[in-house]
Amino acid sequence: MLDSSSKIMKGTSGDATVLKPTCMTTVPLIMDRISKGITDKVSRSGPFASAFFRWAYSYKQTWMRRGYDTPILNRIMFSKILGLLGGRLRLLLAGGAPLAPDTHQQLRICLCCDVVAGYGLTETTSA
Repeated sequence: MLDSSSKIMKGTSGDATVLKPTCMTTVPLIMDRISKGITDKVSRSGPFASAFFRWAYSYKQTWMRRGYDTPILNRIMFSKILGLLGGRLRLLLAGGAPLAPDTHQQLRICLCCDVVAGYGLTETTSA
């Protein structure tokens, strides 16, 4: 799915990069892998870039709690991370199992899109 996925040959692009989805439906396991990929890429980027990412992440988290967005940071920092999934993602839907709150928050901040988790019995539908 991602360019860095284990089954993707080096030098080739993953499905998300080629297809550039705007809405993606997935299970929490895949979202955990995307989250882990973001964390790994940041940790390999060097001390300055890693420190800047941590600052930008906490800054955006603070403003999102207040109900605001950070368009400048989205363009400077988080658009590179969104580029891992094609760059056009607007909605990420999860179902089939409960989504970890940390993963939900990280994807919402780093991918600059709405993350919706629906989980429940099939007979009652998810909310």
